[in-house]
Amino acid sequence: LQAVPSSLEEISEIQEAFEVARQSKLTPEEMEVFEKRQMALHDYHNAVLLGKMQGEREGERKAQVQIARSLLEILPAEVISQKTGLSLKEIEALQQA
Repeated sequence: LQAVPSSLEEISEIQEAFEVARQSKLTPEEMEVFEKRQMALHDYHNAVLLGKMQGEREGERKAQVQIARSLLEILPAEVISQKTGLSLKEIEALQQA
């Protein structure tokens, strides 16, 4: 077989078996290129995941600050700190801004 039959495409073990079979036919030079490509794809995937996680954290932080600002005139700093997860020092800085 040259390709995974469509009825078996969803089975990851079958996909892996075909990949191993395909790799075993590569020359050492081709295998090196293949491995470098796989590493680059892995690095790219990890960079995307890291960026996503950092973006989520930044968004959460902005939301915490926004909520804290809206509560400054209503609640004591200690309560705002407890509810938002921001430190008292951060709350005090928002009060002075």
